[in-house]
Amino acid sequence: MNKLFIFVFLALIATAFAVNNVKIQPEQPKNEGFLPLCMICSYVVDKVDDYLQAHTNTTQIVSMVEHDCQELQKSDWINKCDNIVSEYLGEIITLLEEKKSAEIVCKVITLC
Repeated sequence: MNKLFIFVFLALIATAFAVNNVKIQPEQPKNEGFLPLCMICSYVVDKVDDYLQAHTNTTQIVSMVEHDCQELQKSDWINKCDNIVSEYLGEIITLLEEKKSAEIVCKVITLC
């Protein structure tokens, strides 16, 4: 009986350590296309940053980045690019004005 108790106790401790070592990753947005969503986000953020540096207004930025999205050539990529612009442009601009990098911006808006 003592051996069984010790075995069960050790099994519980081993399980506790195993559970503590499991790192849960947040679910990444699904990306059915070849070009990863994270790369498209970085592309958009870099373009927006370029236009901000040139002191372009928001309306012009939208138009220019939507035009830049067309350079991606594949309709699925263009749609994802356009969606990033329409859904996240305000937040992208705010984060860039706070001097955040493209990598950080895309992580904050959960696209990387």
